[in-house]
This record gives sequence, structure tokens and C-alpha cells, in this order.
Amino acid sequence: MRKLIVSALLLSAGIYGFAQLKVSSIEKVTLPEGVTAIEAYAFADCNQLTAVNGIERIERFGVQAFYNTALPALALDGARYIEDFAFANGKYESISLANAESVGDFAF
Repeated sequence: MRKLIVSALLLSAGIYGFAQLKVSSIEKVTLPEGVTAIEAYAFADCNQLTAVNGIERIERFGVQAFYNTALPALALDGARYIEDFAFANGKYESISLANAESVGDFAF
């Protein structure tokens, strides 16, 4: 299993994070405490990604942040803002949203 532990600095560096690096073989990601946003395209096309530890704490997901991943379910109870296509092109068994204030077009 290919696992990635992400630093807060790396996630705040801007758009296209891991999508631009062509690391589509990542299967599991651990987000550190204190990260509250995932920028646009950060994990787009990481099509083997099946688990994200800490995703429930994220408040904002940018455009196509997790586009075309293999996440089986989403527990986004901390999410307040989900931008367009943030989780599009996924096959989810369940999605949990408790506090969403804004959900963009085709977010799922």
C-alpha cells in the first residue's frame, strides 16, 4: 500500500498539489491536525485513493479537490464549503454532510 502523510505547509502551497505530481498510485492519505482546507485539484485523479484520515475535520474543499478518486464513502461532517466538482466522478456507498453551508455544482 502506498501511504502519504501530508504536512500542513504542503497542503497550503496552492492548487494542483498531488495531481500535478502524477502520484495517482497513492492509496491512503493522513491529513495533519490543524489543516482546515484542501485546495483545488489537490488530490484530483489519484484514482487509487481509498482512505483519507482526518477528512472529517476539513471545512473547505476546493474545485475538484478529490475528483476521480476511489473513496468508497465520505464522512464530511466538518465541511462547510464544498466547491464545484470537489468529489465528482466517484462511486460512493454513502455521503455524510452535517454542517454544509454551500455545496457547488456537481460536487458529487
